[in-house]
Amino acid sequence: MLSSPISSPKIELLTAKTTYKMKRRILVVDDTLAIRMFACFILQKAGYEVVEMDTATLALVYLKENIIDLIITDMNMPELSGIDLIAEVRSSEQHAAVPVIGISAADHAAEFVAAGAHSFVDKMNIDTRLVSAVNELLKAA
Repeated sequence: MLSSPISSPKIELLTAKTTYKMKRRILVVDDTLAIRMFACFILQKAGYEVVEMDTATLALVYLKENIIDLIITDMNMPELSGIDLIAEVRSSEQHAAVPVIGISAADHAAEFVAAGAHSFVDKMNIDTRLVSAVNELLKAA
């Protein structure tokens, strides 16, 4: 009887190293639908995941259950203002360090910064300044 060695093919396990880059999530809070939609559009086009709310009250409910990388808020809204929202965010253990950008048609830059915002963008310049302000803050974070 001839015996031949049984040879098994050598099996190589190849592991593909895949890097998944999570999209940064931005919360946009503004009671003006057109501004909110435009801000969301340009941020999504820039590659960000965007969540939108039309009141600061709804934003605070959302923030209780979710992690966010940056907040963009209007100044004057029903119920709570953007300043009120920032104060609540800054007092929250979970979101205290989240960067905030204030947006307004009027010049409220000093008020936003005094309340704890990191940046201010005039609504007239959203198309040219918002994405660069977001990129700057998220790069620093």
